[in-house]
Amino acid sequence: MILAGILGSFEQDILFVVIALLLFGRRLPEVAGTLGRKVYQFRRGLDEMKSEISKPIRDSIEAPIREAAQSARSAVDEARADVNRTAAEARLDAPANAGVTVNSTNPASRPVGEPAPADDGAPKPRSNPFPYPRAPGSPAQP
Repeated sequence: MILAGILGSFEQDILFVVIALLLFGRRLPEVAGTLGRKVYQFRRGLDEMKSEISKPIRDSIEAPIREAAQSARSAVDEARADVNRTAAEARLDAPANAGVTVNSTNPASRPVGEPAPADDGAPKPRSNPFPYPRAPGSPAQP
């Protein structure tokens, strides 16, 4: 625009409004409403076009991912069933407590079905209640 160097942004906006009032006068609200509807329709059509273009691309990418996820789920389910079946067979085949050494502090080493040792909730005593050496001349700890 020729006036771009002379007028600032605000002055250009005022000039645009004055020209619009002179050209359209009383029909300005009607023209503005029509223009707003046309812009809305244009944007809606543009969004529809974008979705029509991107939908086949998205579907071609998502389909193999869905198939791979389903395949992975079925493989995990089969593995879980095999582990459970093998564990059940091992429990049936092994005699109770045959040659098992039990470490009561490690829950994994207890035979199946044996309860954990009772815990009274009392704090366990530490082997050295004062882990740091005393400073020379400091009083003895009780």
